[in-house]
Amino acid sequence: MRQNIHIVYFSGTGGTALAAKRLSETFSKRDIQVQTSEIFRNDYPIIKTEETLILMFPVHAADAPMPVFKWISSISKNSCLKTIVISVSGGGEISPNTAARYRTVKKLTKKGFAVTNEYMLCMPSNFIAPTEDNLAKKIIEILPRKCEKIANDIIGNVKRKMNSNVVDRIIMYICQAEKLGSKIYGRTLKIDDNCNGCELCAKKCPMGNIMMEDNKPTFGWKCTLCMRCVYGCPLSSIRPIMPILKKAVLKQGYDIKKYEELALEQSSDEEINFPRSIIWNGIVKYIKEE
Repeated sequence: MRQNIHIVYFSGTGGTALAAKRLSETFSKRDIQVQTSEIFRNDYPIIKTEETLILMFPVHAADAPMPVFKWISSISKNSCLKTIVISVSGGGEISPNTAARYRTVKKLTKKGFAVTNEYMLCMPSNFIAPTEDNLAKKIIEILPRKCEKIANDIIGNVKRKMNSNVVDRIIMYICQAEKLGSKIYGRTLKIDDNCNGCELCAKKCPMGNIMMEDNKPTFGWKCTLCMRCVYGCPLSSIRPIMPILKKAVLKQGYDIKKYEELALEQSSDEEINFPRSIIWNGIVKYIKEE
């Protein structure tokens, strides 16, 4: 029987969108019908009973972002629909990220969805600690191979579930406070004199949190800390005013297209000098698996 795949994703600065695109291409090359839908504002994707659902999202506060839960709340019960949950992280499958899919799987299961597979894909980090270019290049370079493995499992009906430990679940629930902080973060964003009123931030905000007043953006209380406006502003005019969040924004900015271009450069067999810091253990493991 012909398999139909529906990839539903939420993305902030483009990492998850790129991963969804590569996974979609993997299925298309195998002549499998695939549809890709973004969770954007209130334009929620509709799921059909004959599809296999793949839900993808970036890790936020050791959990899925709030728009993912809003979408799950909006969908109807769907008994035993085969479902795959894929989290995307700049740190990999390390504590507390092992619990990043826990609540999502739980809520989908209550809706009757049969979650058979879980995965973690990695993307260059866009928050606090930048990923070195050589690591970022390798992460993007091996993404198609990671997608091939996921596709092989789904097509071959191989089930893969990933366990989250109790401590990480506790941390994840504690980190829910960060989601409240996200709203405060968004409300306190400011623009500088470089802003030319291009409206790009308002058009691309996935939450509809930015409105234009007197040709300048104003920020509401619906921010989900996706960082799309901060990194996507062509004039770098948007900045948080809270000191702790100022440090979280990468000074060099974040552009997923830059990392794509790096990955398109001729691949070399030079040995990677992996960072020694423990925060990169998940990424190191992720790359070495390939």
